[in-house]
Amino acid sequence: MAGRSAGGRPYVLSGGVRTMEREIKNNSGIRAAITSGMVNAIAQLIGVSDRYNSMYGMGDFTDMVMRAAYRNASIGGCATSLVAARAAVGGVSRTPSDEWFRVRLAAVDPDAVQAVFMAAVVDQLRTLKKLGKLPKDGLVIAIDAHLICRYDRTRGAELARSRYKNGTMFFERYITVQCVNDGARVHLGFIPVPALESVPAMAHKLIEWCMEHGIEIKLTMFDREFFTAENIRNLNRLGINYIIPCRNTSTVVEGLNLFAEGKIGDTMRLTIRGNGVAASYNMVVAPRRKPDRKKSATAAENKHVGFATNMPWVDVIVYTGRWGVESGYANVEAMRARTRSRKLGARLFCFMCSLLVYNLWVVVKALMLEMEASLTRRQRTVTQLAFKEILRVIIEDTGPGPPPAA
Repeated sequence: MAGRSAGGRPYVLSGGVRTMEREIKNNSGIRAAITSGMVNAIAQLIGVSDRYNSMYGMGDFTDMVMRAAYRNASIGGCATSLVAARAAVGGVSRTPSDEWFRVRLAAVDPDAVQAVFMAAVVDQLRTLKKLGKLPKDGLVIAIDAHLICRYDRTRGAELARSRYKNGTMFFERYITVQCVNDGARVHLGFIPVPALESVPAMAHKLIEWCMEHGIEIKLTMFDREFFTAENIRNLNRLGINYIIPCRNTSTVVEGLNLFAEGKIGDTMRLTIRGNGVAASYNMVVAPRRKPDRKKSATAAENKHVGFATNMPWVDVIVYTGRWGVESGYANVEAMRARTRSRKLGARLFCFMCSLLVYNLWVVVKALMLEMEASLTRRQRTVTQLAFKEILRVIIEDTGPGPPPAA
């Protein structure tokens, strides 16, 4: 949609990490719509008094969260910039201190964070469905692991050890699920994975959680790291369709060699074993786009790759829809409010906010494009007054609703 924001700046809606950062930082209209959508969700988690004589309110906290998100800064250290921003626009001189934010952030209930996020997701999917952005036969979803670097001197049980990256070997792990249908690429859920927990077990729990909230799943895509006996067994028990690139285990390589020799077709029944678990799956063979770089790779491994699925056959071209997932994760990381707090509730809250900002951005863009499509050529120039009316509609449609009564 081409037009002008409430601040008078021209904008064009498009995709990409840099576009999202630019729109949220520089477009006051989009930022206002996203902030208003977040207020209702955050109000259910943060203890801010709404009494008439309260010095600070929910708007102060949300302003802080949004400022930390689009600046990719600490949520407990942006009070100074908030004071300067309000002074620049002639706002009130009183602004909460950093400690005011940290105290309220530390009191967040970890269980409530995920419940509030899922309630917001259900509402966002309802809005996207009204706009015709969701298919009627279910969503195609992708599940992946998200790592957040940690530099704590004393490492808690929630941290997992992984490959050295950005000066550390310790990370927070999250399993996230994202819709990969065009026009509705929103994050559907997330769950933290402590060091001693099984990643496939948590992925299974997250899928069940989505299904319990009425999210219909047509196909689930996984990265190669989820090609394990435990994960495939769990997926077979759930009875949902899945596709996973196979690691070149001895069984998989043997199947690829037999296919290359013309002894079997491009679909075969195999069994994967590990940690005392066995699971059967169908392997569909497809041409490899790039040769395997391993020196030990056979000719068959260089030319072909296997995909595990529970379907009789699948056109593996559908897996290309997963490549957009990485852009979604890059957007989330670019809009993540930071915190040094070691409390689980505070860290979950900051991660949830980044997902929520991204989701609301997708919904706001979809609503704006829908409104733009309904305008005639003569009405394409959106005046500031008309844009404010558009924002009012957006805010009403994207908000998860008022907090529940006590």
